[in-house]
Amino acid sequence: MKVGFVFPVNRRCGISVYAHGCVHALGRLAAVEPLDAEECALRPAHPRAIIDNCDIVHIQYETSLYRFGGRDYYPAVCRMIAAPKIVTLHEVYDDPPGVYPRSRIAGSGPLAWVRRMVWDARHPLQTAQRLHAARHWFAGRVLVHSQAQRAVLSRQGTDMSRVSIVEYPVRNSVRPHAWDFRPGAPIELAAVGFINPNYDYRLLFSTLDALKMPWRFCWIGDIRREEDACLLESLRREIAGRGWEDRFTITEWVADAKRDEMLSRAQICLALFSARSNSESLATMLGMQKPVVAAPLPFIREIAERHRACIIAEPTAAAVAAAIEQLARDAGMRARLSDALRRYCETHSYEAVAQQFLEMYRGLTGA
Repeated sequence: MKVGFVFPVNRRCGISVYAHGCVHALGRLAAVEPLDAEECALRPAHPRAIIDNCDIVHIQYETSLYRFGGRDYYPAVCRMIAAPKIVTLHEVYDDPPGVYPRSRIAGSGPLAWVRRMVWDARHPLQTAQRLHAARHWFAGRVLVHSQAQRAVLSRQGTDMSRVSIVEYPVRNSVRPHAWDFRPGAPIELAAVGFINPNYDYRLLFSTLDALKMPWRFCWIGDIRREEDACLLESLRREIAGRGWEDRFTITEWVADAKRDEMLSRAQICLALFSARSNSESLATMLGMQKPVVAAPLPFIREIAERHRACIIAEPTAAAVAAAIEQLARDAGMRARLSDALRRYCETHSYEAVAQQFLEMYRGLTGA
C-alpha cells in the first residue's frame, strides 16, 4: 500500500512534529510519501504526480495550513486527490477561542443575517472551517484525538458514522525518572512549547507566588508567530518586576535533543492551558514520563480520568500550588503516577497509532 501524507513538512509547529512521527512509524508498515501542505496548495503539479500513484491520502487539517494570500486552498487540494481520503482534525472547538461566537448572534431576520455575514467576512479561518465541516472535510473518514473532540463534532451535526478516535501518541524514548524531592531544595518546575495566548500565564505567575516551598521554573521554548512577541515581552517584564530573574527562565527554541535534556531535569511539569483541544506540548511532557499538573480542559480531563496519567487541578493558584506540594511530599502518589505514566507511554506510542492507521486505510481501500 502506498500512502500520501499531507502536512506542513517544514513548519515549526505541533502538527508538523506529530505528522513526522506518524510518517516515521508508518514507514515501517507501508510505503509513505510525505507531501507538503503548502506545496499541494500553491505548487500542485509535483505533489499531484505523486498523489496519482497513492492508494490513499491522509490529510492533517488545521484551516490556516491551507490558506494563503487570503484564499482558502483546502477544497482545491482535496479535489485533486482521486484516491480515498482520510483527515485528522487537530483542533476542534464548539466556539473558536479568542473570537466572539457566531452562535451568539441571535435572530433570523435581515439584521441577524447581516451580522452573520459581517462575522464571516471578519473571521475567514473560522468561516472556511465551518464550510469544510459541512462537506465532512471532503473525506471518507475523519479522525480526532479524544472523546471531547468527537462530542463537539456530534453537537455540530457531523455525520458521526465517519468519525473515529485515534488518541494522541507520545514519544517514549526515556527511562522513568526517580523523582527525588530533597527537603529544602528548590523544586524544579517546567513547561514546554510555543509561547502563545492559549496558556494561562496569569495562573502560572500566581501559582508560583502561592507556593510555600522554594522553586525554579523553566519555560522551554519561544514564540512561533511574530504577533506573540508582545506577549513574550510582557512575560519578561513580569519576571523582572517580581525579581524572579534568577529562578524563572525562558529559553530560546531548542532542538529536540536539547529540549529533552532540559526537560529531564524537571521534577514536575505544568500544563496550565486556557484554551486547547489537543497539545503536542502535553504529549512531549507525558512522553518524558514527567508528572504533569494540568488545568481541567476536556481533553486533559479525559487523559486523567481514563489513564490516570496526569494530575488535574482547578484553575486557581491555591489549587495548582496544593497539587504541586502534594506531589512533592507524597511518595505513594508519585509511585502510582509513575506506574500510570509508564502504561500510558506503552499504549500510546507512534507505532501503535501507525497500526491503527493502517487498519483504517485497508478498510477504506479494500486492500
